[in-house]
Amino acid sequence: MKKNCNLSELANKYVLSLNEATQYFGIGEKRMRSLIRNNEDEPWVLMVGSHYRVKRLAFEQWLKTVNNL
Repeated sequence: MKKNCNLSELANKYVLSLNEATQYFGIGEKRMRSLIRNNEDEPWVLMVGSHYRVKRLAFEQWLKTVNNL
């Protein structure tokens, strides 16, 4: 079940779940999953058990370096 999160709360979090990252960055779930899968070695991808998490600040910095998703 997807829960809507307050964006101001997400802006203070260090690590975001997949659902939180899609809401915060405005990227669709399929695209976010694809980005994680294709960039597993990037410093913004974090594995917690069997779940992927996104390091918010590192992902923001990475987004500044790419021209298209």
